[in-house]
Amino acid sequence: MTKAVWKYHINKLFEYSQSNPELKWQVTNCVALDLVNHGDSALENEGILGWQFDWREGSHDLIQVAKSLKLQGESIVIGHSMGGFQSLYSTLISPLMFKFVIAIEPVTHGDEMASVVFAKKMLPAVAGAICTEFANEQEYYKYMKQRSFYRNFHPQVFRDFVDSEKIVNPDGTVRTKTTKQIQMICYHAGLRIFPRGLELISMIERPVVFVAGERATWTPKSCVGEVRNALQHGEFYEVPNGEHLVNCEDPDAIIEIIQKSLTKYVKEKSDTRTSELIDRKKYNELFDENYSKLAAEFFERKSKI
Repeated sequence: MTKAVWKYHINKLFEYSQSNPELKWQVTNCVALDLVNHGDSALENEGILGWQFDWREGSHDLIQVAKSLKLQGESIVIGHSMGGFQSLYSTLISPLMFKFVIAIEPVTHGDEMASVVFAKKMLPAVAGAICTEFANEQEYYKYMKQRSFYRNFHPQVFRDFVDSEKIVNPDGTVRTKTTKQIQMICYHAGLRIFPRGLELISMIERPVVFVAGERATWTPKSCVGEVRNALQHGEFYEVPNGEHLVNCEDPDAIIEIIQKSLTKYVKEKSDTRTSELIDRKKYNELFDENYSKLAAEFFERKSKI
């Protein structure tokens, strides 16, 4: 999927934030990313990328984008499925970049048998279901509405995604920005992560809000329990009747979880509501103030040893 599926969530979060100025947190920026080989990124990189992919590279890209924006205030990261793993892994690359993580139905790990089942049964089934080239727009929308993985999306999320992903060629045929080959490469790349995923997750120090769908089967229930046990800090939400694509099929439930999590983990209102850099005097004041807090915490811990 692409960044278009988050448009609904972003609009709702801004509406809620602006309607409730008394909140400790306020949404000032939301940045949705296309993976390097998906959506608009796929078009930008056509003819450049190779035919191999590692999910962890997406985490490195995420960190680079976050650094380049130089945003003020506290940041969080939200991801789903493969993006859920990439959001989690990004905190190992740059532990202080994000205040906390919201990982929705993250695909993280599996034992040898799970990997065999994934490779021998699930991947061929996925390959048989994906279609990315169509005779015309009518056939495109018919497939998306009746046969695609996206057919149960929330109506607005569905429109945002399907309209964004469509390319009409000069001869009237239609293709998606993300090819079938690229999608299968990304699915197959999960096999590189499965053997070590749980070990990596156990090293995460940032709070993690782990969201699972009650009826989801893409990730085995045993894996959900193992991830919960491996995480050091955070909390778990299970969305009633939610499937693996719960972020797109029940976006309002996800938005509510995001709002609750922001209220819990963001303790102080940010001093700035702009993406512009603060002046040096203000920076020095904030630095001294926060250093004093850090020093007090350090000496308090030392006195207890």
